[in-house]
Amino acid sequence: MLAGHETDARASALALRFMGAVHRLVLEGRAPALARHYPSAGGEAGLEGAWTAFRDTLEQHRDTLRALVTSPVQTNEVGRAAALFGGFLLVARETSLPLRLLELGASAGLNLRWDHYRYEQGDAGWGDRASPVRLVDMFPDGFPPGQRRCRVIERAGCDTLPVDPCSADGQITLLSCLWPDQRERIALLRGALEVARRIPLTIDAAGAPAWLAEAGSRATGDAPLAWLLMEPGGEQTEVRLTLWPGGAERVIARAGFHGRPVRWVGG
Repeated sequence: MLAGHETDARASALALRFMGAVHRLVLEGRAPALARHYPSAGGEAGLEGAWTAFRDTLEQHRDTLRALVTSPVQTNEVGRAAALFGGFLLVARETSLPLRLLELGASAGLNLRWDHYRYEQGDAGWGDRASPVRLVDMFPDGFPPGQRRCRVIERAGCDTLPVDPCSADGQITLLSCLWPDQRERIALLRGALEVARRIPLTIDAAGAPAWLAEAGSRATGDAPLAWLLMEPGGEQTEVRLTLWPGGAERVIARAGFHGRPVRWVGG
């Protein structure tokens, strides 16, 4: 099934593409024997008999899987919104302006809807109490510093292969890229898909350079530009913020690759 992929770049995540392709068949109801071992499809995570069912699925759906494995990994890990949360509040505090969000590589745009999620740590909370996405106990050292007021007035994104989170195909695409036994992540994603139905937005099929052309040069004191990013920084990720005019980059938080734990180090 993987013949021809021997020289695929490591960054293309062949193993994740392979497992995601199989997971998709399970979620579509096309591999019932294997589904009994997949919690994401109502099964249990028992290993007895799992390999036989997995191997049989590969043999029965070889041609379909060979096509599916060419698709890139597409995930919007909603837990990462907790790591970006403090950055958004910091930008709102330092600019005293509402936010217009522009996300590069936005996939389905789920993190563009971050302000419709609920964040809780101890007695502190922020966001809609009734939100189906609740990010709880993500901040072991406490909530991010600064003001709690933040208003988003526009949200847009680009991706070379955007996913529609309101379509059945898009939802299965996103779910298939999660590990099937990680129930908390699956629950967060399902909640975010519900939010996406309420908060529509368009992700443009475009690359980042053309889409963001001249954005930085247009920044002024009255219309500043902030770049908030979460990227690998050793054993965890670093959340970094650059604000123009000025353009000085600073690390404001460190977080796990899926969000938890988030620890603020600046702001």
